[in-house]
Amino acid sequence: MNPSQIYRRLAELPAFTSVSFASKHHIVIESSIRDHVNNTKRSFLQEASFSKDSSPVWLSCPNERPESIVARLVSASGTKVAILKEINGTPKKRFVEVWKGDQAELIMETTSRHGSFYGDATFSSLCFSPEENALLYTAEANPPEEDPKDPFKKFKFEQSYGETFIDRRRPTLFWLQWDSSRDALYRSKPAAKLLKVNAKISKTRKLGAFSHELEDPPVFALGQAVFASLTGRSVLATAYLRSSGDRKLGIVYCTNRASIIVRMTLPNLPTPRPEEGEETKANNGEKGKKSEEAVDIECHTVFSDYPARSPRVWFPRESDEVSNPVALWVSSAKEPHGSCSRLHAMALPAADELQSSWEGGDSEAQDQASTPPESTIVVDSVWDPSQSVEEGGFPGLYINQLPPNPFLFIRGKLYTVCVTSWGCYADIVAVPVKFNESNEPLKEQIIRLSRPGGRRATTVVNCNGRLSMAAISSDLTEPNDVFATDIGDSGLTDLSWQQVTTISHRVRNLTFELIKKIIDVKHRYPTQTIYLGIEDADRPLITMPHGGPHTVTPLSFSAPLVALVLCGYNVSLPNYTGSLGYGQRWVEALLGKIGSLDVEDVMASAKELVKRGMAKEGPGMQLYMGGSHGGFLGAHVVGQYPSFFSAAVLRNPVINIASMISTTDIPDWTDVECGRQYDPGALLTPESYSNLYALSPVQYVDKVQTPVLLNIGDVDQRVPPSQGKEYYHLLKARGMGDKAEMLWFPENSHALDKVEAERVSWEAAYAWFQRFGTKTV
Repeated sequence: MNPSQIYRRLAELPAFTSVSFASKHHIVIESSIRDHVNNTKRSFLQEASFSKDSSPVWLSCPNERPESIVARLVSASGTKVAILKEINGTPKKRFVEVWKGDQAELIMETTSRHGSFYGDATFSSLCFSPEENALLYTAEANPPEEDPKDPFKKFKFEQSYGETFIDRRRPTLFWLQWDSSRDALYRSKPAAKLLKVNAKISKTRKLGAFSHELEDPPVFALGQAVFASLTGRSVLATAYLRSSGDRKLGIVYCTNRASIIVRMTLPNLPTPRPEEGEETKANNGEKGKKSEEAVDIECHTVFSDYPARSPRVWFPRESDEVSNPVALWVSSAKEPHGSCSRLHAMALPAADELQSSWEGGDSEAQDQASTPPESTIVVDSVWDPSQSVEEGGFPGLYINQLPPNPFLFIRGKLYTVCVTSWGCYADIVAVPVKFNESNEPLKEQIIRLSRPGGRRATTVVNCNGRLSMAAISSDLTEPNDVFATDIGDSGLTDLSWQQVTTISHRVRNLTFELIKKIIDVKHRYPTQTIYLGIEDADRPLITMPHGGPHTVTPLSFSAPLVALVLCGYNVSLPNYTGSLGYGQRWVEALLGKIGSLDVEDVMASAKELVKRGMAKEGPGMQLYMGGSHGGFLGAHVVGQYPSFFSAAVLRNPVINIASMISTTDIPDWTDVECGRQYDPGALLTPESYSNLYALSPVQYVDKVQTPVLLNIGDVDQRVPPSQGKEYYHLLKARGMGDKAEMLWFPENSHALDKVEAERVSWEAAYAWFQRFGTKTV
């Protein structure tokens, strides 16, 4: 196979994206596959059944999921499926569907009611009520109606939520109820009612540790709504607050966004009935179509001490010894953009307590209910582990979002399960959630679970709320597979994972000889690098640090990297100071030192491999590849160490922090990473420009000798394409000639993750390294 064929073979392997439970031993698996013929990613669904013992697993053939499906959810009972569907056309049509087996319980067109559905983890709220006769979901609200008296209204500036959310401006919660009785299934048009939730916060606790000034009174958008009572009236949600100056900061990849957990009580409306016609418009005193389509609801603050997100609720069964539902959520530090998380828990009112607390029928009861039960930190942020992570020291939780269902209930005990970074590892941990007589959570020991198939990087874990758990795991040389387990009486300390899929078997003939190691970089704790390759120091070494900078490179399978190794290169993946998974101390240690401390760590990792005889210095032997902050580091190293690397490939790099501050969707990043306090109303003065410039790689452009290839996405909101263009023109103006080139990818954002862009940028990087590095076979 030639290099392009090797890349395609690996890149076209299925990437499993989610796994959910239809019953105790039956799961639904979703995957994404790159189609290089049609330059698109295609989604597939499979079903699988596993058992408590070692019986063979049944796995269905993949069925393609139609592009029209934006989101899909299996109900807790496993008997119903909710689907949010958008059908292309003029105009685009939208439908909410609820299926019970092969029978449609509800199909409602919502085209005129709102814009696009939200299916992402940040805003999506697709959730069944406990009785499975209502849904919550998030969609784009319709734009304001045109006003003939105001000809400029339609041109009014309206912000998006930045990177990957460029078309997201008005996320809005919708509440759908329908008649799910047996008789309703046989009606030609089941009765249903769809209400837009107009939420407001008139009374808030004092907002806690946010990094900058916010709009006052609060301006916010709701997402991640979940039902919080068996009646289906209480709801918890995440409220994303707007910054001062009417600014929506970019939200994706940023766990520090100003957000709070809120509670609301939905009105007690009767079950929709058929053929009510105009009568429904006056229901509960509402008159006319407009009042029928929306409901005004007051939100009460549940938690606002730190940036919080990802509320989840567990409901006990009647046979369980516990009676209170349990709510969980996670919070993070106010800065930087990635940090050690906290896990919070709160006992919710039991069914017989609702009328006297959260769901009281009068305004006085609601005011009394505005102060919720106290929540407690179950797992706190860890500043510095008591021992190194390699020795088993717990570095804290690093969670973007909790799993859709993070709960296990074993022998009368409730556990929360999630994936967290533990140094270079991405492991599954379980946290006991116990309450004392006052319903206050008790802190318990973290349990590090056995790795599915022995693989050291789990990306997804999900549970059924009882005894079953499923995970998606990979390793450096083993592509992702799905695993499942029935915990039964064995408990969490003796898990027996069953492998459901066998994708890794397809490439073992290619990867079985590859060496994978974790290398500690001496005298630079906690810096480590992951080494992947062949034990041959005569092979060129590609150094590839992660972006962020507050993320981490795990021990997971990467088709582009494995393809480079199979094409003759060894790869080093440094986790430098500032990486997640080592303790909050080491996250914050980088602030104000970007461009120096992280650069020194990266260079030390390359030299460490040379000292160990795993790589060599010299022409063609050291190469560089990195994107985002990894591109920022690349521009630094080729300027600060102009003779060390023979070629560099940079994706959407940060080049000039001072010029990026007014064009990025996260201007606070430019301040926080440079050791400054972000102020939405601050001006860029000559002094502050000088401070930002002093940490930017553009200052070294006169020293650059290394051939540089730039890969730029033209709709990147995070690191605007002007950064790459600025660097390209500066290099060309300094006589770099054909040693400075730039590829421009239309309609690609920060990740350059469209199929054609991924393939072309890999092939271009390989060709660049072949041209300017040591030739490989």
